[in-house]
Amino acid sequence: MKNTLKRVLALVLVIACVVPFVACAKPKLDLEKAEANLKEEGYTVVYNSDVKSAGIEATLHATKDGKEVSIAKYETTKAAKLAYQSAKLSIENEIEEAKLALKTAKYMLDKFEDDLSDIERNLYEEKVNDLKEDIEELKAELKTIGRSGKYVWSGDKEAIKASK
Repeated sequence: MKNTLKRVLALVLVIACVVPFVACAKPKLDLEKAEANLKEEGYTVVYNSDVKSAGIEATLHATKDGKEVSIAKYETTKAAKLAYQSAKLSIENEIEEAKLALKTAKYMLDKFEDDLSDIERNLYEEKVNDLKEDIEELKAELKTIGRSGKYVWSGDKEAIKASK
């Protein structure tokens, strides 16, 4: 029992030391300062501190050369947590759908290879390649969202860094 407890504590300590180094980027959470920083970096910024949406206090969206960041400040931590979980779950569901479609396309190629015309075979092979790329893009997108307290954000690392 003591050895198990020691191992668990050691694992928790290792995780606590490593997580800050692998966590996703965090934008400037003072939205007014983030707005100024992003404008200084040449971003087109839309900051709204008078949001007419229930549960949201303020929003910021910035874009530049295809790079973008969106930050929302919620009225409560619970609302922010739920919004973050919803966004994360949506992306995870897209990943699972793409994985299932990939599995189906591979099955069709393997099981019915002799019955497929060259055109059909090429279409399935293209679909397999496209789905693999889609899955990687979705996994990368999953790393672009984050939450801290009442704030939820999504965006490119460069745009998030420019907000600081």
